[in-house]
Amino acid sequence: MVSNYSKCRIFGLVAFLALAGISKDLMAQVLYVGNVGDDTISAFVIDESSGLLTELLPRVASTGSPTSITVHPSGLYAYATNSGNAALGALGPSLTQFSIDPGTGALTQVSFVPLQPGSSPQAVVVDPSGNFAFVAHQGANYVTAFSIDPATGALTPVAGSPFAMPQGPTSIVMHPNGKFAYVSAAGAGVIAAYSYDSTGALTPLSGSPFAARNNIVWMTMDPAGKFLYAVERQDNAVLVYSVDPDSGALTQVGSRVAAGPGVTGVAVNPAGNYLYVSTAGNGGVTVFSIDPTGALTNTGSVGAINGANAAILDPSGQYLYVPGPQANAVAALAIDPSSGVVAPLSYQQFFPTGTQPQRGVAFMLSPPVLPPISATSAVNYHSNSPVGMPNSGIAQGSRLAISGTNIGPAAGASGSAPLQTQLGGVSIQIQSGDVTTSALMVYATNNFVTCVVPSSTPLGPATVTVNYNGRSTAPLPITIVATSVGLRSLNEHGVGPAKAWTVSPDTVLAPDPSILQNPITLNQSVIPGQLVILQGTGLGATSIDETQDLNEVLSVPANVVVGNEVVNVLYELRVADGSDYIVFQLPADVLLGCYVPVAVQAGGVTSNVVGISISASGGSCSDPTGLSSSDIDTAAQAGKINMNTILLSHIDFGPLGPSDSATGLFLSYDFNSLLAA
Repeated sequence: MVSNYSKCRIFGLVAFLALAGISKDLMAQVLYVGNVGDDTISAFVIDESSGLLTELLPRVASTGSPTSITVHPSGLYAYATNSGNAALGALGPSLTQFSIDPGTGALTQVSFVPLQPGSSPQAVVVDPSGNFAFVAHQGANYVTAFSIDPATGALTPVAGSPFAMPQGPTSIVMHPNGKFAYVSAAGAGVIAAYSYDSTGALTPLSGSPFAARNNIVWMTMDPAGKFLYAVERQDNAVLVYSVDPDSGALTQVGSRVAAGPGVTGVAVNPAGNYLYVSTAGNGGVTVFSIDPTGALTNTGSVGAINGANAAILDPSGQYLYVPGPQANAVAALAIDPSSGVVAPLSYQQFFPTGTQPQRGVAFMLSPPVLPPISATSAVNYHSNSPVGMPNSGIAQGSRLAISGTNIGPAAGASGSAPLQTQLGGVSIQIQSGDVTTSALMVYATNNFVTCVVPSSTPLGPATVTVNYNGRSTAPLPITIVATSVGLRSLNEHGVGPAKAWTVSPDTVLAPDPSILQNPITLNQSVIPGQLVILQGTGLGATSIDETQDLNEVLSVPANVVVGNEVVNVLYELRVADGSDYIVFQLPADVLLGCYVPVAVQAGGVTSNVVGISISASGGSCSDPTGLSSSDIDTAAQAGKINMNTILLSHIDFGPLGPSDSATGLFLSYDFNSLLAA
């Protein structure tokens, strides 16, 4: 059990760090977002070094259409309002209590309090002391108040609750001094202000309610409690109020400030000098600077996500998160600390949620919660053949690709000769029997790392483990083999058009692959009888130093299957990073077309299948049932192509009668995308 004294210490530390700046070594962030379309809450861990989100799955169920969520100052509990979703079997309006796993940030539903049917609860907040929770009911024109058991987080109605409000109470803001509460009344166009005592009972302040505008909705307050900011939809603007620290009274500062179409949310950074407003009408965020009087200056806007529905700042003030109910995702934006300007994360902008994410909260947990680390697949870098396929073995000397979560630095790191066994804090160990081999690192990023499997790695069943900044993934099973070729494709997924080139008959490839000047594409096809160079990995072990920029001629027996013919490999070259070049000659009677299948057979294993474009005279290829050469030429000139397929079906079911259907597939490619499709 956590004592009240311990909770107060935790809250005091959180409050201090939120105002004074946060050590990334001490704290970790979590983000909770309610999904009204599927009655769940998405829980994310925020990587403080990058802003990346890692969702904790499975999503936790709420008791019906969670409209808002808040976290107790202790970090032990969370509470969500639920409007009720009869279509999904919800029980009606409710307030759900969750416990928070201190080690992971994951939520577990503890209990719920039924609320009045039709009351439409829109927002829940917990006061700074952690003693009370308040819920705004837009459909019933009142606020319900609950006392919170400090030992269990359980809720008990406060005497006198519910408390009558002006029409349409939508959101509640608590003053950081723990004395005042402010309620936006959308229907009445006012802000109602209250004091509350040790019982949690609300008492209107002198002068309340304070004039605002019709359809005033979401509000926020700067951390010092000097100013209150509210967005209103009558004018799609922001209203600013100064707050009297003694009486709690509000005084409007200046006139309303336009914010953009369809204002939906508002947040102020921990330093109190920048304000962020989400706007659903253009899926964006508008940024304002705040002067010492609280007045706002529009400094610009940026696109965020379709239907931007809230502005959620992480407590450190480094990142802004914007739920998009039309995109079923959260957008992540980085904040420039000097200018307040926001921009989408360069490495990833959107993070999937449940259906129709609405509002949420970011909170700081202590001790820190680290983003979970996991590896999900280990495959040949070029073929991507999954474990269990005949060509899924990983050859000695080949390049291995591992996908996962939080397995490397967000910005990415690239290795160069001489290759090292660690890159950007990432290392990879291959355990084969009693032998542990350290892989040679080529590239590392948050969700994808690649390496060269040293030629000395023992053959047979093995496991591979990724280590990043002192943490390790669970080992993944792989099989080390002598030869297993993977061919590179233009889309880097191991399917579709090959990464291939044509060369003149008198060209000698060794020792320099810089002759790769004539790529084979839809509009630069190869002619029957020409030499073709394929790029791949997995021909087998090399005898020279793999850490260096190497060039070694290999002599692995291999064939190429092209169309319906088998031809011998003429030449093989191993270069840096485990990459292989394979040369063969097209038969004079080879099949023509835009996607003639090609595979390599070596060591008793057939590679993945890719395609090359072959035509009688070069230039653009042509398929009798697909693209013609004129289609490709037109697309090359226009820079794009639109295609559609319509399938009409008529089936007669006899006594049941006929069934008619139509199916359409409509595609649009820019030309470069078409080449790799």
